[in-house]
Amino acid sequence: MLDPVRCRLLRVAQRRTNMSDTDFKQLVALYGKDCPGMVDGQPSTKQLNLQAFDRLMKHFEGLGFVSTAKQALRSSDRRPGAATLKQISMVERLWRDYTVGMGDMRSLGLWLENTFKVSSARFLTFAQARKAITALNAMIERPKKTTIQHNQG
Repeated sequence: MLDPVRCRLLRVAQRRTNMSDTDFKQLVALYGKDCPGMVDGQPSTKQLNLQAFDRLMKHFEGLGFVSTAKQALRSSDRRPGAATLKQISMVERLWRDYTVGMGDMRSLGLWLENTFKVSSARFLTFAQARKAITALNAMIERPKKTTIQHNQG
């Protein structure tokens, strides 16, 4: 799921390229067709993943849109010691996997706040992101082990 900043950036790109709502919804549906949670006939930018967001932004760049905000979004991995964008997207994907698509950025933020004392994945340090990825992988595996044990007994 996309955070509100990226959703707003897509709408800014839509307005600056003079794209109609119908065309925008068709683009979101096209680029988001493989995203979990995307409902046919009801395209939503909130349901896009980071890969679909990047593909949409490249499409808008092809239409002449130049974003200064996109550079700001990507600057988080330029801070010394900060988590990389790849780590952040991995944490977000693992959270969706753990919550079976029901978790959103808000619930991820709450978990990160309780566990790592940061309110968002983008504030994780490189080391914290590694720990979060390890923890989420363990959380995902834990129910599977329990299910297997119950089925064998």
